[in-house]
Amino acid sequence: MPAAGEGRSRLRAARTGAGLSQVELAVMAGIQPGLLCRYERGVAPGQKNADRLAKALGVAIESLFPDFDRLRPY
Repeated sequence: MPAAGEGRSRLRAARTGAGLSQVELAVMAGIQPGLLCRYERGVAPGQKNADRLAKALGVAIESLFPDFDRLRPY
């Protein structure tokens, strides 16, 4: 199991590495900016939103959320 906050730091690092603001990434992924903020603070997204974020960033879902197989299915 990853250390607490590992997913958060991976998501934020991927977003900032892509030169995107939270709002820009949220729009690209089709989610609310407030949700992205929560995910970056450590709240685990459902599989659907995790997949949307990974696709918007052009990375594998596992690179953002190492325990993605245990995420909520919605």
